[in-house]
Amino acid sequence: MLKIYKLLIRASLVMLILPICVTIVMSHPAAGSAETDGLTLEPLVSEAKYCREPEGGTTLRLKMVLHYQNNSLGPIVLPMFTVLSGYELFSDEEALKLDRKESSVSLRSKKVLDAMKIDSAGPDQRLFWILRPGESASSYASVSIVVQPAHGSRGQLLGKDRYVRLRMNPWPADQRTGEKLRNIWQREGVLWMREVLSLPLKVHVDYQPRADSCPGKVD
Repeated sequence: MLKIYKLLIRASLVMLILPICVTIVMSHPAAGSAETDGLTLEPLVSEAKYCREPEGGTTLRLKMVLHYQNNSLGPIVLPMFTVLSGYELFSDEEALKLDRKESSVSLRSKKVLDAMKIDSAGPDQRLFWILRPGESASSYASVSIVVQPAHGSRGQLLGKDRYVRLRMNPWPADQRTGEKLRNIWQREGVLWMREVLSLPLKVHVDYQPRADSCPGKVD
């Protein structure tokens, strides 16, 4: 369990990087995409930065605070070790309403813990939130969006506005073990294991971004 706690502490310290022109454009579920059976996820940008990548091209690195809220009628058991599984870009509000993605990026989610070592007696408060109806909890995430590819102009986002929607994987662990725990913990609430879609963010990308050489990668 010590490894799990160290991993959570490390993950909570990984933040993101963003430019000045990022704003939340909706505070309510959009076109059925921001709420999953009562669990709403609202991302708030805490930092943004343009980065010149070693292989070429420019990315927009965003650090966000993620606010989860239980809008259902019953309690939800939400893992604290949720990880980013991908993001989607939409060209405008109409595309967002129609769920017409301009691009979709998926990230490989490694299993961040051994679910077999989780105490089945009940959700450990150091690993899980128990959200009653109306309650919320916050965590962190990071994402890196390519705004200028290394080669060619296809997919270039310079000088454009885009809507970004995050996909979060709440259970990066063994699925069978998760199902067993969900059955055992029914009295505590519903163990959330399904992917969560965020509310959309409207991002403006500068036409001539000032990119720095940034260490490491955020996704």
